[in-house]
Amino acid sequence: MVIIRDNSRKEKYIFRCPCCKFSQTVRCGSFFKESRLSVAEILYDTFCWAVKIPPRSAAAACDVGEKSISQ
Repeated sequence: MVIIRDNSRKEKYIFRCPCCKFSQTVRCGSFFKESRLSVAEILYDTFCWAVKIPPRSAAAACDVGEKSISQ
């Protein structure tokens, strides 16, 4: 599998097999598969959680809803 840039998708990247051309998203197989947040938003939210920023402050800093932060 190789990583290919695909601007038509929200996460902008996919994994593609060079032999059979099978492709899947970079989120496939993770617990972020059903998330509607971008990969950048997920990483920033995870950072806020790791440094123990309160959910309300993290939601404001990440510009996402407080429910998205808590989920």
